[in-house]
Amino acid sequence: MAKQKSGKAKEPRAIRELRARQRKRVAAIRKLNARYAGQTFPKRAAEKWNRLNRELDDTEQLIAELRARHERLAEPDDRER
Repeated sequence: MAKQKSGKAKEPRAIRELRARQRKRVAAIRKLNARYAGQTFPKRAAEKWNRLNRELDDTEQLIAELRARHERLAEPDDRER
């Protein structure tokens, strides 16, 4: 496993890729909000807003699970001795 200068194991590529997708979702959410600032969302915009936010929440849960699994595997396993 690759190490960073701090001595911690580098975050797995899958998590980094999910984080990149999250940044794109946040940008899309901000763009949608700016486009309809001070207005009610039309139906299609509201559906997109809801979908993006669900994806953002679901992906955050996935990232948390993957990070926990990664950290568990990075721990020394004293039980095998």
